[in-house]
Amino acid sequence: MAAVGRRVYVFAGFYSKSWINYGDLRGYYSDAYVLDLDELRWRKLPDFPFRAYGLDAAVYQDRYVVLTGGMKIGHLEPSGATAENWTGSDEGNFEIVVFDTKLESYRTLPTRVPPFPLTQEAVDLVAGWKAKVPPHDWMATYDFSKGIYRQTPKLRLIGDRFYLLGGDVVGNPKNASDELLIGTIR
Repeated sequence: MAAVGRRVYVFAGFYSKSWINYGDLRGYYSDAYVLDLDELRWRKLPDFPFRAYGLDAAVYQDRYVVLTGGMKIGHLEPSGATAENWTGSDEGNFEIVVFDTKLESYRTLPTRVPPFPLTQEAVDLVAGWKAKVPPHDWMATYDFSKGIYRQTPKLRLIGDRFYLLGGDVVGNPKNASDELLIGTIR
């Protein structure tokens, strides 16, 4: 989510009916909407380039919404199917997507966010955790080898530099990223 002037932009996201057992009651989306605060009306925008969850956004030059981090959702959920029947996998999102609020279009930047460097301890911890996930659980769709290391990071613009801070690895505090990435758009 980001605000530009008197408009609030919302991109992609996650829906769940229950936090206790939400394997069959959830969905990920690529929808995008804008709320005009003067008219108090929502309007649908072109879909985000992929289904995503846990992104963060920063506004650049009062026109562009820069989005990165989170996860790319690659699994498919056939209607009425339980998690054990889903196909595909989810992975960390390393793309940097820029939404132009005037043209209402997306651009994916050519340079990606570098993957988080995993220590052997983190690899072992994730492997042990993954081994405990039943095949019918929704978490079985995660492809840990592709990295899910920037779930819900913080992206901020200060001056002409973007700062991307941390995020967690699949919700486990022992796997939280303490990295800080600094970048610029040219």
